[in-house]
Amino acid sequence: MSRSKRKSSERRKAPSAGTPAVVSPAVCNEAASLTPDNATDAPCNSASLPLPGDIPPSAAANRRGGVSGLTCALCCGICLLGGMFLGNLLPHALDRQEDAASRTVASQPAPAASKADAGAPPSDPAPAAVAAVQEKAMQAAPPVNASREALEHIGHLEKRLAANPQDVDGWTELGNAYFDTHQPLKAINAYERSLALRPGDPNVLTDLGIMYRESGQLGQALECFDRAMRADPAHENARFNKGVILLFDLHQHAEAKAVWQELLRMNPRATAPDGTALRTLIEQCDKPLP
Repeated sequence: MSRSKRKSSERRKAPSAGTPAVVSPAVCNEAASLTPDNATDAPCNSASLPLPGDIPPSAAANRRGGVSGLTCALCCGICLLGGMFLGNLLPHALDRQEDAASRTVASQPAPAASKADAGAPPSDPAPAAVAAVQEKAMQAAPPVNASREALEHIGHLEKRLAANPQDVDGWTELGNAYFDTHQPLKAINAYERSLALRPGDPNVLTDLGIMYRESGQLGQALECFDRAMRADPAHENARFNKGVILLFDLHQHAEAKAVWQELLRMNPRATAPDGTALRTLIEQCDKPLP
């Protein structure tokens, strides 16, 4: 704090030279009491006692209650140290308050779902998400049992179709290559591209149905076999594979038996791909599967 200074108009002016000083009686009495007994009484004048305006600066400062320079420096130092201490302490205190607030929010329970939300069934995944999963599966590495020749053939077909996407036979051949290397999702994509360019091919539809079955899409598989039989009612392979799904996958014995009996009327010597007689398979329709 700075010291308060009196205005110059409030100070008593010193008498000019040659003018006798005017002193109050009280000041003279005080001087008389301090004079020894054997001293000659001397009139009070400006030389015996200093005037109020001639008080030394140090004495005037002490009388006005002023503060010395050392005390002021000490006060400034203490204030500076206190400010530095508070400056270092305040950020840590704020951090502790924020941590406490975050812990309080985390400890609060989550808001309960409304009754309308509680009874709502879960939504189906978006078509884009399903497509992404299928695309990821299609990009999976081929099985390790695929021969090098088969992989080279697939690579050649892929380059061929990249140069000419309208090559319907190329798409069919690529689907067959994926079929043989047990890559059903890639085969489905290739067969669908082939059918988009040449719809209704019963052979492609039958192979597509087999790949749908291998990927677990039984409804799509049955639809492909029905389309193949509509395109060619005498297509034995489509009819046989439909009976396989009905009997072994869906356990619909009567429906499977009806499909195979129709095939047997068309070809009494019809057999399964492994050589089993179709009559033997029809007999299994009347027995419970293990």
